[in-house]
Amino acid sequence: MGESFSYRPFHDSTKGHEPADEEDIMGIGDKINNKAEELGGKAKEAAGQATGDERLEAEGQQDQASAGLKQAGEKVKDAAADAVENVKDIFKK
Repeated sequence: MGESFSYRPFHDSTKGHEPADEEDIMGIGDKINNKAEELGGKAKEAAGQATGDERLEAEGQQDQASAGLKQAGEKVKDAAADAVENVKDIFKK
């Protein structure tokens, strides 16, 4: 884990392009995992409906709900980070 990355992706910002930090990269990974969990849940729910397997259908719904909560948490984290950056910008002026 102590490896350094030579590739520094950029994210779009109102201030121009800034290098993404490790936290941004982790956030993207979390968002991808949450979306994958949501899509997997939809697939399970559909399979359960198609086969009449109520347990599988419910498990799919549970996976989707879990992913939705995680996605909401990511949005809150993003909003908090944006708010912190805005406050920093105010004090830089």
